[in-house]
Amino acid sequence: MLNHLQKLVCFSLDVHIWSGRKKLTSADLNLGSEEIPPEELASLGAKRVCHPVLLTRFQALRRRAERICEAAGVRFLGGFAIPEEKAKEVAMELEAVATDFEAEKQEFLKSYAENMQVWLTNLPDRWRTMVEQAIESSDHVATRLSFGFQTFQVSGVEGLGSGLEKAASRLGDQLFQEIGQASRLTWSQSFQSRTRVSQKALRPIRSILEKAKGLVFIQPSLGLVITGIEQELDGLPKSGYMEGRDFHALVGILNTLSNLDNINLNVEEEQKEPEDSSDPEESKPEERAVTDDSVGVDPIVIAKDANTEVDVESVFAPIPELGQRSTIVTPPITWF
Repeated sequence: MLNHLQKLVCFSLDVHIWSGRKKLTSADLNLGSEEIPPEELASLGAKRVCHPVLLTRFQALRRRAERICEAAGVRFLGGFAIPEEKAKEVAMELEAVATDFEAEKQEFLKSYAENMQVWLTNLPDRWRTMVEQAIESSDHVATRLSFGFQTFQVSGVEGLGSGLEKAASRLGDQLFQEIGQASRLTWSQSFQSRTRVSQKALRPIRSILEKAKGLVFIQPSLGLVITGIEQELDGLPKSGYMEGRDFHALVGILNTLSNLDNINLNVEEEQKEPEDSSDPEESKPEERAVTDDSVGVDPIVIAKDANTEVDVESVFAPIPELGQRSTIVTPPITWF
């Protein structure tokens, strides 16, 4: 697997965003030592010295940079492994994010003093002094806001362990996992509880395929799946809504993409004698877990929707029956 690393460029995002918080002390709350537990048991937490909404612009830019890397590459060594042929394009897009980040930083610093005064004015009298004494200068805050990235290629060092080889060998599984996560997100955003979709619903599917095609050398047999899906997409209407058989063809495609880690795509393994299924170390599909940061949900969206009431029944309602044949593909329970 180490030879695959020569076809990949690693991107490491170096983004620093001021938290707008400082440590909360017992003095801030006028508490005596006998009124709080020892630090070995608990800590008081932090106090906000800046309105959190003012910092969401930087969080959104960090997420935008992550999406750029996720669209072309796969997570690797704390960053992203991008195919060489796409590295220049990704670098240009990240440079654009860096420019926007700097512009937002200057705008934030320009109105920093005014925003801090507004923040203090709206605080209860009891806590205003506590926060006012903790406010940082704009010069200090400027040093806590930065955006950058590094690019490099890696290779193993003979005789110094096999850690890199193990990490490289997991690239195929990581690719399957990310494709599956993106497919499940597409299902929930564009297909769930619907009986038809517009042409826009094809965009995320084609984006997933584009990523898979760029990284197919990591798992060559994935090419057969990509080819079959592209042929299926080519047979769909080029305009208007897709419903009935066409809609369920798309559901089947998402089903396939979301379960790649349960499909044996290794031709050489298929030709071997079947192993004893009683092997306790054999991987079981149901034991696989999806990481919590993989769906790519923008943290800003979460912040905005945190207090919004959601009709659970409407969100999780099943697709209405269309009277199709019993062979219609339906989404697995894990999508919900």
